[in-house]
Amino acid sequence: MSFLEKLIYFIIFIFLARKFSISQYGFIISIFAFGNILVTMFELGFGNYFQRKIASDRSNLSEEVNSVLVFRLASYFIIIFLAVLYFPKNFVNLALVVTIISTIFLFSTNWILIKIFYGFDGLDKYRSVFYRFLISRIVLITGVIILLPLDMSVTVFMTLFLITAILEFSLLFYSLTGIKIILFRFELNAKFLRKILTYSIPMGMSVFFVIVYDKIDIILIQNIISTEAVSFYAIAYSIYKIPSIVIPILLTPLFTDLSNEFELYKKINLLKLRSISFLLLAFAGFSIIIIYIFADRIIVLTYGIKYLSSTSLLTLLSLALPFLFLNNLTGTTLNSIKKERFAFYSTMIGAVANILINLILLNTIGLMGAVITTIVSELLVLLLQSIYLLKFRVGVAK
Repeated sequence: MSFLEKLIYFIIFIFLARKFSISQYGFIISIFAFGNILVTMFELGFGNYFQRKIASDRSNLSEEVNSVLVFRLASYFIIIFLAVLYFPKNFVNLALVVTIISTIFLFSTNWILIKIFYGFDGLDKYRSVFYRFLISRIVLITGVIILLPLDMSVTVFMTLFLITAILEFSLLFYSLTGIKIILFRFELNAKFLRKILTYSIPMGMSVFFVIVYDKIDIILIQNIISTEAVSFYAIAYSIYKIPSIVIPILLTPLFTDLSNEFELYKKINLLKLRSISFLLLAFAGFSIIIIYIFADRIIVLTYGIKYLSSTSLLTLLSLALPFLFLNNLTGTTLNSIKKERFAFYSTMIGAVANILINLILLNTIGLMGAVITTIVSELLVLLLQSIYLLKFRVGVAK
């Protein structure tokens, strides 16, 4: 499902880049980058918490889910307030900002609900999520096909994304109420919420700092160079991230399996991790070769010739793929053995390093500085997490 999700959005953003000007596309990307950072800061690891909890202990589940949803609703207003403060104040931009940020927030909330389904064993739950996902994405694709030929504003076009997010949330919410996971009452149980946050915040902050070093370069490029420069970097970065769509396919079920295994035996099998790491490295190497040979043709065929100057950025960025793949694996392993605090510390260090290096290199060598910073950040996080797993062998059995 994650594979299909990323593929759909990759195609849609190609249409956006072709339909709107370089400056408009850069502004859209900037809002999405800022919104993802802001929304993830308030996600707080709820999704991973519920996936792991359901895999091992389902007591008080509906009360905990209810408390999290009320908390999420309250956080929405804080998020919108902060977004409106950050971006320009004219009405058109304000409407676009609120639309995109609301969409990101809803999809983030949907992901928490999806993670609840993922905690259950059996293909029927996966099928249930997939069908609801498929319905909402069919609506999105149909709407895009209808609106693309029309002379619509960016804000009206992005409203379609918000409608899709609302539809998916409604379908997931209804399904969870049907199986008594959500018995929604507008009340927040402080005791349950404190318990959840104790376990979820380290995982949530780890994901937050991953998003920071994944997205902060966009914000810095917009402020240090220009909105147009955001477009060129974002094009290269979006193609660079295409191979990573295989990661959730492997690591989402792995997280549930490792969590179960660790809960039962207080250890996990190292051989399983080795086989997956070799598979990830092989695919990363193959992706690098393809990008180096066909980078310019890929850019022209997808986003168009006006973005051809993104080629050099893309070829260099591809060198970060092995580090990107493996630090997703090490992070998943740390979370599954309840060492999410170290995953948090390592990603926090990576995010801080990303910001500092970007501030230096963007002002000296331009967009190539953002590329080099991405490579260094991915490698740094991988090294920190690998050193911890290999040195201490926490929860790992040969």
